[in-house]
Amino acid sequence: MATRLMRSRPFYEGRGYDPATGIFTASVAGLYMFTVQYCPFPASMVYLEITHEGKPLQRSYHYEKVYGVCVSMQTFAKVAMGEKVWVRSIYSGDLYHQEGYMWNSFAGFLVHL
Repeated sequence: MATRLMRSRPFYEGRGYDPATGIFTASVAGLYMFTVQYCPFPASMVYLEITHEGKPLQRSYHYEKVYGVCVSMQTFAKVAMGEKVWVRSIYSGDLYHQEGYMWNSFAGFLVHL
């Protein structure tokens, strides 16, 4: 199951990302870069992974005892046309979102065909 990481004013170029599901589907095959930023609430443990067709590409764990912080992870993947990439929560406390200050995001872009 995908974890939707969204800003209140998302930017979408192309048709690959489905904001209803949080899943990116490649419209062309190639080398892609994917990045995630997430902001755990203080005293909240978050463990996420970037997943390609159900297999983990990159994992990140963060626990911040006192302060609200944002952390990020990136990965590259060869993705075939029609294959899916998403962010999955392995274990997640609450994510913090305050427009103009802190927000969560998932982005991907084609690097090379």
